[in-house]
Amino acid sequence: AMAWQAGGDHVIVCLDARMHEVYYAAYCRAQAGLEAVLGPCVCKPAEVPMPDGDRWLAGGSGFAAYPEVLTGRLRARIQGIVPDLWPHARAIAELALPRFAAGTARAADLAEPFYVRDKVALTTRERREAGR
Repeated sequence: AMAWQAGGDHVIVCLDARMHEVYYAAYCRAQAGLEAVLGPCVCKPAEVPMPDGDRWLAGGSGFAAYPEVLTGRLRARIQGIVPDLWPHARAIAELALPRFAAGTARAADLAEPFYVRDKVALTTRERREAGR
């Protein structure tokens, strides 16, 4: 939804994931809506994947949380940052409408969550080793 709202043909979305990490993905507009070029992942801001090309719009709370790191890493790729980019229900509806029209939409009760970060707590041993 955020990539759709940004309005560009190539959009990087980066959200603050806390714990010194970001949720990151890159999308291109396609005939049927959006196509993931770099699927959603969680990583350190200094390790975000580099998309091909150099005409990317970027947005999301990750750029507010880690502006120097992310713009420094992606400087050669991004042409601008869309401020205050947040998901909006209108964008979700616009993306869903063609699927409903084509008969490929799913019923809401069949929706399943997609967890980008599947581990949010460290074991005692992991905390001890991180402290060294």
